[in-house]
Amino acid sequence: MDFAWSVLAGPFGVKTLDPKDSQFRPQYVNHEDTGDYFSSRGFNYHQGPEWLWPMAFMLRARLAMASDLAAEKEAVRTFMRRYSEAIARSPWQGLPELENAGGGFCAESCPTQAWTMACLLEVVDELD
Repeated sequence: MDFAWSVLAGPFGVKTLDPKDSQFRPQYVNHEDTGDYFSSRGFNYHQGPEWLWPMAFMLRARLAMASDLAAEKEAVRTFMRRYSEAIARSPWQGLPELENAGGGFCAESCPTQAWTMACLLEVVDELD
């Protein structure tokens, strides 16, 4: 769990590949055709960008493995506030499919995705 948080977790999502991997490309730009095989034409869809829906499973795992459940619930609630703030700012009132490195905007991502919202709602349910 510590590895996932220290290496794979971003501010909103989970990297799809360890940054130490030689194929790690955290900026997803599907329309670019570059000389970099590992990112050209969207090849890196699963090689670095940060996906939001898997974060829900990481948060649920934290709750399931907590030695101090009350403290962990408060930590998860604090983390989840960033999603509430992002939803409030979104013209679609939702959360995207994925983001670029460090939670950066990804124009190639679906701007609001049902399973991102559904997975995070499961976290909310577990907090109650």
